[in-house]
Amino acid sequence: MGATLRYANDLAGAEAVYRESLELDSSVSGNAVAGVGLAAVILEQSPTREDQAKRILEAVLRKQPDNTRAWATLGGLHGRAGRKEDAQRCFARAANSQ
Repeated sequence: MGATLRYANDLAGAEAVYRESLELDSSVSGNAVAGVGLAAVILEQSPTREDQAKRILEAVLRKQPDNTRAWATLGGLHGRAGRKEDAQRCFARAANSQ
């Protein structure tokens, strides 16, 4: 449902659904799909919330170090912030996780 709302450009609705899903599961790292989705929606809504999105992605990756979507989203985060080397490292990790 969060992805559907995100693609319909209802970012606030998508964020609410992802957060609700995480509350039901009780941990970002335990629900990687919702965690990565939430981080992506946060970045789309407000780049100034980069630190929050980064913490969520890092929590997912601590539990699931081969999560391709988390690595790719983290790479995009670093790329938008101008941290090219960090972005390249994350994208390489995403490619190797497939």
